[in-house]
Amino acid sequence: MGPRIYSIAGPDGAGKTTLINQMAFYLEKNGKRPVQVWIRYNHYLSKFVLGISRVMRLTHIVRDEKGRVIHKHHRFHNHVVLKWMFVWSKTIDTVLATVIKVFFPILRRRNTIILCDRWIPDVITDIEVETGIKNIDRQVPVKWLISFVKYSHIIVLRAEEAELLTRRPENKYDPFLKKRIEVYERLMQSYHWIAVDSREPQQTFEETLTKTNLNIYHSNEMRDQNEYSPKFGEV
Repeated sequence: MGPRIYSIAGPDGAGKTTLINQMAFYLEKNGKRPVQVWIRYNHYLSKFVLGISRVMRLTHIVRDEKGRVIHKHHRFHNHVVLKWMFVWSKTIDTVLATVIKVFFPILRRRNTIILCDRWIPDVITDIEVETGIKNIDRQVPVKWLISFVKYSHIIVLRAEEAELLTRRPENKYDPFLKKRIEVYERLMQSYHWIAVDSREPQQTFEETLTKTNLNIYHSNEMRDQNEYSPKFGEV
């Protein structure tokens, strides 16, 4: 059947949740058991690091008139020890969350398909822009996360900066917005993830995946072996 993990990645406001909902509806219609998970901010070990960040005023929080948090980011660029503590703790937290929220449900029930609204591509992007470490996906321990997505379907939603600001006005508080777009683009090209233009009409997820000619396996080795790559309706 191929992998049962699908992840929609991309900057906030690109339309990830809309596509995830379309996908869940299509799967249910075809007798599958879609489980939607959100894996981005999972703080187990990283709570300690983020606590230090707040004390040192490296965490920037923006609230609306009702006191609700509408944007938050961290700046670890000039703190070598703290930023590597963040890298390691965030990586371990993501591994734990993936095992609990993604792998366990798949092992427990047949026909279960995991739909990740944000996952490892988004975590890697967050780590790179908030620490300032270039190509963080090629360094230990973050590069270990790539092995988790090797046999899953990763789709990256592309969107221009102006479009994201229109769809999600709070993005104006993100000083790393342009950098995030660049990191998503680099990761997508480096690992051959599927790109979907978020400006295209939101029709059905089935049509979107048919257009992208989605492959089951993303590794060069599998593609060289001409592995069978079904369309979405055959999953």
